[in-house]
Amino acid sequence: MAKFNLKNIIKKFSFTQGKDKLKKQMHPYRDWGMLLLLFSVFLIISAVVNMYLFILVNKEELFVKNQTSEKEVEMLKVEELRNMIKFFDTRVENFNNISKQKPDVVDPSL
Repeated sequence: MAKFNLKNIIKKFSFTQGKDKLKKQMHPYRDWGMLLLLFSVFLIISAVVNMYLFILVNKEELFVKNQTSEKEVEMLKVEELRNMIKFFDTRVENFNNISKQKPDVVDPSL
């Protein structure tokens, strides 16, 4: 049975093997090794994040809104609400009045 030698594996996937100091030559073991390493890291990070989110959703802690007591709830200001309703009612009345009036300017296309 072949002996598992970590130094040989690291040496095989290392960036340089003593030949190419500028790292310009093609090296398929290095390139595929880096792709495999990056994919593995991405896969592990994705799995950890997904498990964390799953646990939060399962415990119903992710979308929980803090409950406030009735004393902390602010009451509506009734007078301001009435003023706002009155403002919009006058806008509707003004719009209806303007739409019923004949225009002062003569239309040149007629």
